[in-house]
Amino acid sequence: MKNNFLLIISVLSLFIASCSNNDKGNATGSDSTQIATTETSDAPAGTRYGIKSGIVSFQTYEMMGVKMTQTTYFDDYGKKECQEIISEMDMMGIKTKQHSMSIMADGYSISYQLENLVNGKDETNKVAKKIKTAGNAFGNMDFSTFTDELKKQYDYKEEGTETVAGVEGTKFSMALDKNKINERIVGVIYKNIMLKSSMKMSGFEINLVANKFEQNADIPADKFGIPAGYTVEEK
Repeated sequence: MKNNFLLIISVLSLFIASCSNNDKGNATGSDSTQIATTETSDAPAGTRYGIKSGIVSFQTYEMMGVKMTQTTYFDDYGKKECQEIISEMDMMGIKTKQHSMSIMADGYSISYQLENLVNGKDETNKVAKKIKTAGNAFGNMDFSTFTDELKKQYDYKEEGTETVAGVEGTKFSMALDKNKINERIVGVIYKNIMLKSSMKMSGFEINLVANKFEQNADIPADKFGIPAGYTVEEK
């Protein structure tokens, strides 16, 4: 059960890392107590985000006894992105803590564990899996390229605006499966960056809400690399 739940979280993380809207632009820095002002975009043509770099911290939430904390880092207008997830569980005499990284950069998806503790025992697998993402559905998801036909197929709708983590973004909804339009993801995107999402999958409801958004932040280069001492498995 726990492994199925973590798989769902991984799928949602990939979705968040790749989704974008047509609300491109640039903005001044903000935090959870300020409302950012929209400015004319100076992002290079063809880039995913209207902001060069940023850090999005999401509220910790709990489901089925598992506490999840997620942070998104991106740079170079979204050409490089990293999802950092910490999950903790204390149930039926089993206490675990997992700290994992999922990176999308240079046409590859890279995932590895930084920590995997089970009742205090370190079971970290120092293997980084590197997979080419060309042609991957998640990696190519870009709402700004959605044709009217695709929007109709997936029942894509823009539903006004909503303020999340101090910025006012575009609220949208769409069906995850064009044949099941009642199973929807609802989200808020600002400058193509996902700040809030809610979805149901395999009987679970998953809600991610940003509580801090640092725009044009300095991102350490090691967030997008593989630590020393790891074996790389490339496919």
